[in-house]
Amino acid sequence: MLNIAVVVLLLAQASARPLPSTLLMRIETVVEGEFRRLERDGTVRLQDVTVTPRAGGATMTVLLNLPRRQPFEENAERAYESVWHALSGQANAYRELGRVLVSLKRASRKMTVDCPARFVQQSDGKVRFEGLKKSCRVR
Repeated sequence: MLNIAVVVLLLAQASARPLPSTLLMRIETVVEGEFRRLERDGTVRLQDVTVTPRAGGATMTVLLNLPRRQPFEENAERAYESVWHALSGQANAYRELGRVLVSLKRASRKMTVDCPARFVQQSDGKVRFEGLKKSCRVR
C-alpha cells in the first residue's frame, strides 16, 4: 500500500512541472545554431541558450558575453533580430513560448531584456532599443 502512495505522489509532482516538448527542444537547438553561426563572424560570444517549460508559455533565455567597448543597446537589438530569424522558420514556435530573455554581460556589467514572445514575433526581425524599452523589461 505504501508503494502505491509513493507512486501517486511522484506522478502528482511530475505533472506539476511541464515537460519540455519536442518543439521546445528544437527551438533551443535552432536558436543556439543561429547564435553559433553569428559568433563566427562577430565579436559577441554565446554562453548558453535554455528553454524552460512553464505554465502559460516557456521561457527562452539567451546568455551572451560582450567584449569591452561593445554597446549593450546595439547588441540587444541584434540578439532579438537573431532570435526572430531563428524562430521564423519554426512552425508554431511562438505558440509554445511565453517570454524571451536576452542577457548581455561585459566584464562586471550586465543588462537583461525580458520580452513577451508575442513582441518578438510581431517585430518581423526589426527591433529598435526604444521599442525594447517600451514593450519589455530592461534591467
